[in-house]
Amino acid sequence: MPRLAPGRLTGWTLALPLALAAFLLATPAPASAEGLEIAEGVEFYPFPTYKGNRDEGDTFGGVGVFLVTNKKHEIIHVIAPLAQYNTHTGVSGGLLAFGYPTDHQEYKVVATVSDNVDREVRLKYSDKKLLDGKYSASAQVKWFIDGFSRFYGFGPESELANESNFASKELSFGATFGFNLSDNLTVGVGERYRDIELERGTVTTLPFTGDRFPEARGTDGATLLGHRFWAGYDTRDNGQTPTRGLMLGAEVEFCTGLAGDVPTLYEKWTLEGRKFFPHGDDTQYVFVARVKLDFTSGAAAPFYEQASLGGSDSLRAFGGDRWIDRHAWLINLEERIRLWRTEIFGHPMELEIAPHVDLGQIYSGTDMFSNVQVNPGATLRLLSRPNVVGGITTSYGSEGLNVFGGFSFPF
Repeated sequence: MPRLAPGRLTGWTLALPLALAAFLLATPAPASAEGLEIAEGVEFYPFPTYKGNRDEGDTFGGVGVFLVTNKKHEIIHVIAPLAQYNTHTGVSGGLLAFGYPTDHQEYKVVATVSDNVDREVRLKYSDKKLLDGKYSASAQVKWFIDGFSRFYGFGPESELANESNFASKELSFGATFGFNLSDNLTVGVGERYRDIELERGTVTTLPFTGDRFPEARGTDGATLLGHRFWAGYDTRDNGQTPTRGLMLGAEVEFCTGLAGDVPTLYEKWTLEGRKFFPHGDDTQYVFVARVKLDFTSGAAAPFYEQASLGGSDSLRAFGGDRWIDRHAWLINLEERIRLWRTEIFGHPMELEIAPHVDLGQIYSGTDMFSNVQVNPGATLRLLSRPNVVGGITTSYGSEGLNVFGGFSFPF
């Protein structure tokens, strides 16, 4: 999906979470209500859409949501054609589809096109219990042009005044294969191919990244191949909407430059842990703690391959990849509080508020704590367990307030 950027407060953006909460809390549970049922187990709901933020301007439009449910009324497929208008990219149309055919299979399809610059096609599929549960596998293909990409320079003190824009034109393939050593422990390998070009972006009021930072490695584009080795330990009760358990992951990737401004070899290391602590009656409260460490060997990797912070699953007060350097650490703390549980349009629904604090810093040497970002905030979510999550997040940081929406838990 296109990167989310620091939010520009608008009336509708602020009204969305308030209106959602007011509607759910003031309306009797419509257990017998139905949408437009177009086939058995298939319903249709049209919605208006709006997004406004500093990086991408204003976007208006509409989306039609097809929900496919199983016999338990659990949503297992979501198909959403959409049409929008953006002040920078003009008219756009597309399709978003994602689903969970079983408790161990997942897929996602995204396809969009706009009048000006932006294009996107993404396909992803994973199966955690392949061939009688002995193996796990995943594959994804991405091709997109993102005209809103930003680069501010390296380091934890990079300034907003140095903001630059570029259009990221990228083609990538990825695949992993794992061996399930037990119900909770998996080890595996993976391959990643990435070809990226930098062109002038959509935001003409900002300088082109290649002009502002000509010395930054990668501004001339790159083609690379990565070889991954990874291990994971997972005791969570559900992969999409967990309430308890522990997840640990470790990965090393050896990257080889095939073309462009890329060194012959560099390494990327990632360590991550997530812990879910349920408490209260019937898991009304779930405290979540996440720690993530990223390391990049040497200083010669392209800037878009180095460790970064910022985005909807990182430091949520900033846009994607706001902070870039060789290494990064991140801590996310979140208390998920269920406010209400009922049935809406025949589907099990929950309303949740989740205050959070995000902490993190990028760095290149050993000074890991010279400029720590601390981002408090909260998310209002609507859930239909076990698979579907939607929410609106507000988070505050050193560069102001960020407001954005999403269709999954950040971690």
